[in-house]
Amino acid sequence: MDEPRHIDNSERADRPGKTRTWWRPLLARLLDHELAAAYSVREEVLVGKLPLRVDILLVRRETGELSEASRRDLTVLVPLLNRFTLIEFKGPTDALKQGDLAQLVGCAFLWHSQQEASIPQAEITLIVLAPGVNEAVRDEVQAFGWQMGEHEAV
Repeated sequence: MDEPRHIDNSERADRPGKTRTWWRPLLARLLDHELAAAYSVREEVLVGKLPLRVDILLVRRETGELSEASRRDLTVLVPLLNRFTLIEFKGPTDALKQGDLAQLVGCAFLWHSQQEASIPQAEITLIVLAPGVNEAVRDEVQAFGWQMGEHEAV
């Protein structure tokens, strides 16, 4: 029987011809056995739908200065931009729904984990541009202990 080998981050264990590490099924069975009275253990759980592409804009600060006209046109947005800003946009006929904020945060963490160089949290901003906020979103914000601010064009 082949000995399990280390799987490089660039390899995926679910592709044909790849050797799967043995610790995961063993740990799952151990935990399932020990925790069965109060918990259920699922060895593999899908955490998203493929392809992992969402309607989030990534705005990255580069060198250079904005024109006065651009600053004036985007007077509400520009002060909020950071070195990296991820924006969830909802058009005038779209509504935020429960889970949209959590998805934005999850995507931000996934994006962050795939960067070659470490990026300090202080250099990343998440923005939701939406025509309004409903009760489901207010509940989600409160449940996560987050704060929400509203900005209107002057």
